[in-house]
Amino acid sequence: MEQENERMEGSLSIMTEIQSLLDKQKSHLQKDFQLEAEWVAESSRLDSSVSFNNNNEIFDVANMCEKALSLRDVPRAVDLMKELKDKIQHHNKIFRIADSSSAGWSTVKEYEMIDYASDSDDDRKIPKAEERAIAKADKRKKAMLNSTVNYNAFRNSTSYSQAGRGSGRGIFMGRRFEQLGEVVC
Repeated sequence: MEQENERMEGSLSIMTEIQSLLDKQKSHLQKDFQLEAEWVAESSRLDSSVSFNNNNEIFDVANMCEKALSLRDVPRAVDLMKELKDKIQHHNKIFRIADSSSAGWSTVKEYEMIDYASDSDDDRKIPKAEERAIAKADKRKKAMLNSTVNYNAFRNSTSYSQAGRGSGRGIFMGRRFEQLGEVVC
């Protein structure tokens, strides 16, 4: 009977350890998923913002062209049409860069920061811009991950949990925060 109880206790402790490991793995996967979801949301917002701004620029030039034509200012209308054509070509180019890059619009942002040279340098500039964009994204992800790790270490420290007057919760860690999940700074 005692052997059976010891076996049951041993099995229970193994099951508890397995459950603990699974909970940790689940927590890590949730954090990774959250970071990826934030990245996608940021990228989508940026894509929409870029599209909106580009469309507004094109719309403004088209309106100016229409006004020039109504005033019969043909040379001005021709210049505005050339400007419109250049804007559309530029926007198509940056959309192709964003679509073909793993870093998306971050690559375009990096590319446009140094877009002083001619188009002949694009083969060299685009990969470098993509590398910088990926490096910045990785740095941002690491910073976010480190802040959650530091928060969890702080939250689980002995002095912090004792500060909650023996409740097992830290200062300001009432139900409101438990329902929302982790606080990420």
